[in-house]
Amino acid sequence: MNRLLDLARDGVEKSVPKRISWHLLFFTALGATLLQGPWLWAARASWIVLALLFMVDFRFALYAAFFFSGFFHPAGFLKVLPFTLKHFHVALFLSLLVRLIRGGVWSDLRSTLSGARAFLPIFLILAIGVADSFMLDYPGKSLRILANLFLVLVLTCFFMAFLKEELSRSGDFFPLTLGLTYYLGSVCLQIILGVVNTAAGTSFLDLTLIHNNHLGILCALSVFYAMALEAAEKDNALRSVQFGMMVLIFCGLVASCSRTAWFSFLGAFLPFSVLTRAKVKVFNLPKIFRVRRKFILILLVGIVALLCAANNDIFCRVRNLPQLLDPGYWQYTLHDKQNFGCLGIYRLRDLRVLKHILAEHPVLGVGFPHYITDFHGLLFMLLGATGVVGLALFLFFMQRRLSGLWSVMWLPQRRGVFFLEIGCFASLLAWMFCSLMETCFLQFFLWIHVAIACVLAECVRAGKTDVPPEPPGPSPRLRGAALEYLIAEKGQDS
Repeated sequence: MNRLLDLARDGVEKSVPKRISWHLLFFTALGATLLQGPWLWAARASWIVLALLFMVDFRFALYAAFFFSGFFHPAGFLKVLPFTLKHFHVALFLSLLVRLIRGGVWSDLRSTLSGARAFLPIFLILAIGVADSFMLDYPGKSLRILANLFLVLVLTCFFMAFLKEELSRSGDFFPLTLGLTYYLGSVCLQIILGVVNTAAGTSFLDLTLIHNNHLGILCALSVFYAMALEAAEKDNALRSVQFGMMVLIFCGLVASCSRTAWFSFLGAFLPFSVLTRAKVKVFNLPKIFRVRRKFILILLVGIVALLCAANNDIFCRVRNLPQLLDPGYWQYTLHDKQNFGCLGIYRLRDLRVLKHILAEHPVLGVGFPHYITDFHGLLFMLLGATGVVGLALFLFFMQRRLSGLWSVMWLPQRRGVFFLEIGCFASLLAWMFCSLMETCFLQFFLWIHVAIACVLAECVRAGKTDVPPEPPGPSPRLRGAALEYLIAEKGQDS
């Protein structure tokens, strides 16, 4: 137990930034890059400041990539491109340019190609989509979507190689935990902007809070990291920050009114709770490092009650949840013709279209035309676009990521971050639940969870984050000399 507490204390000391003022200034510069409209010049100037910071300390590029991974809004640059340039594109392209100037791009290229092997099933899905597009004569927008996804995956592999390098260099999880703090900070910032837009009638980043499925899914996947980090940090100030972000993300999850996000969170919270409780028993962790499950559920119920009292839309959404248990409601929904109800006419239409596709192209599907990418549900979209083969590849890919986390989840804990693997595991499960009702695959914040899963499994298994061995104690000869000196001193005193 003492050894475990020493490791945890050492991990906390590593996780507290030495110069918190630098990170506050850097976070402000990151926020300034989001300015739009008449302030776009300030955003571009902020990108120049970030580039200079990347030259001084390249780790800032990693934290910038974490921060911008949560944003799915256009960056406001080069609108003539065939794809929408988003903030994470700019951050990673800029870091790649700085890396090229500093002369480390070739090692990054080798690491990126090595990391791309983990994404081989997804690249095969893209290849099936390209072949279908040419065979069925509609390559236009279908190829553009595949090119966008290919670019996101390449940037994810580059980000993964960069993260592995920093973890190997530091010898602990500090770059990852600090990067996740930046990521959670970006999620909280979007929630705050959504509140401001809702209350003041503004349209900053065109971000809404109520009835926003994208924001709800983002919160459903991110809150598990907030709970994992809050349970791991021992420093009072840092733990208070983590707790505040967790509460704010819970507010965004509830206020989004996304039932898909709600049920995805609940479905993933059950294994998260069971696994954290099991880990506490296996490693006999003290109370300071335990996930307070009952407190979290009570907190969530309180947030639901407060938001229902503050907003009628949220109240109606929660009040109508018991309809899902009413057979008469489902009978009405299945015969609905106006897109009302839980499924709606469009989701029912998707099932009918999918039935015809599987009757004619069950093996490889029909590619990624517009009517396929509009399917409500990633798994249904993959089944229609790439057939049984593509869906099997995706499920195999996710199974490998989950099994990789499971294999390192029960190894001796390192550096005091006891529940990080479980938080990533629950986030991937939440994405799988979301994939039943929502089609999300071009957002970078989805693939960053996959990258973290790959990095955690590889680094822990390779021993790159092991605690350094303790220095050897004094030799027997030295101990004997010290004992003789103490005996002599005691004799003189007597």
